Amino acid sequence: MNPGSRMKNKCEARLRSLLAADEPALAVGTAEELGELKSDIGSGGGWTFLLLSPRRLLFANWGDPDSRHHEIALEEVSRWADGTQYNCYAVVLSHPPMARREHQPAHRFLWFKWGNASAERQRTTTIFRFSRRDTKAAQALRTALEQRNIPHQALQLDEVSREQRTRGSRAVVRPNAK
Repeated sequence: MNPGSRMKNKCEARLRSLLAADEPALAVGTAEELGELKSDIGSGGGWTFLLLSPRRLLFANWGDPDSRHHEIALEEVSRWADGTQYNCYAVVLSHPPMARREHQPAHRFLWFKWGNASAERQRTTTIFRFSRRDTKAAQALRTALEQRNIPHQALQLDEVSREQRTRGSRAVVRPNAK
């Protein structure tokens, strides 16, 4: 087993240990937690491990075993939105303020992910980007929110052509002169 799989398994075990005996896990998976919703949500899976139960969503950074876990009670979600961009799927959850420890710039323009360059910040939205819309965790989260009749909004995420978003697509290949 590779180190990444071991870290994911440890994170999953840690989150499962937080469940009550009568609280089953509906789905587990990975996503990327985004700090804000930009015009381009990026791509790929992510470093956030999710565990969805009938009552709450637990998540933590699986790449950092010392990171704190966070949870959002599904009954506290006031509204949600979702959308797809370039096959990646984004879900935005609005909820009461929750304190989150986040990395902050240590200086005006330098970012550090070690030492004392972090601070508590109140967040009222949590954004997850999944690698695809049909991952088990994304499907289970969407189903749980729909079953609770929480107000929903569709996200309109712009897509541009591959030539416009890929730097190398405009490169001209020329044979070497000999």
